[in-house]
Amino acid sequence: MDASQNQGRQEILYRYAAQKALQDLRSRVPLDASLQQLLNTYPLFSYCRSEIDEEDKSMLKDIAASGQNDLLLRRFALKLLHRFEQHPDVKDFFRELWEKSSEYEIKLEVLWSLLSNPDLSEELYADIGRHLDAANWDKWLPLIVEKLEGDADEKAHVKELMKRYFNL
Repeated sequence: MDASQNQGRQEILYRYAAQKALQDLRSRVPLDASLQQLLNTYPLFSYCRSEIDEEDKSMLKDIAASGQNDLLLRRFALKLLHRFEQHPDVKDFFRELWEKSSEYEIKLEVLWSLLSNPDLSEELYADIGRHLDAANWDKWLPLIVEKLEGDADEKAHVKELMKRYFNL
């Protein structure tokens, strides 16, 4: 089998896995923990992102907001919601999660969208700055390093935001 055939088969498998995982989420079928971990990695995450549409926003917000769900699944839902980060309801949802969540992993997932929002209030920006101070870097740094393991576009976006807002 040549490389192009193998690549074509991989794409079929990735697309099927993404479609099946999202179908299960829509039907509220629990996802296995090992599958949740795979869904959060590239290239499979990219296939999942291409399978969602605006009708999925409510379901993704429900998953992300529920403390009953595994943290990996909640982060996966938030990452998928980034596609709609310019929608007012998603902006509000991210802001609410930032304010209510005590989990640094959740705050990190919504942080990038908040910082991309040109209408970010001074109060919220100051709150973000308080959370990202040197005293909390032991909590943030491992998560940021993990976050940078995304695709090249995501890495560039995160680095640019960190430079722009925090002179890092």
